[in-house]
Amino acid sequence: MVRSFRHIEAIVFERGRRAASADDPARLIRVSVTDEFSAEREIVATVEKRDRDLLATGILHVRQALADLGLEERQNLALAILGSVVQEYIPPEKSADDKKLERSSLVG
Repeated sequence: MVRSFRHIEAIVFERGRRAASADDPARLIRVSVTDEFSAEREIVATVEKRDRDLLATGILHVRQALADLGLEERQNLALAILGSVVQEYIPPEKSADDKKLERSSLVG
């Protein structure tokens, strides 16, 4: 339960951080990847309203690429491919002290 709360907290934190500076995003998605050789990487990806169509198109292209590889019935391999690619897009984890400083600036 604590882990689930932390995952939701990351999204709520991002929404709160953005509230003062921008319009509500079209979508907030928390993404996390861990493998046997590296530490967990996580990020909250923000999709702006202006990028909704591009998001939908990108999803269709990725689905088609996986289908072209014949992975409709090989969910674990498809997820391993997606996870490996996602890891490349998530920056290395900030230290716990950096996160505390970020959050304390919101609280005041």
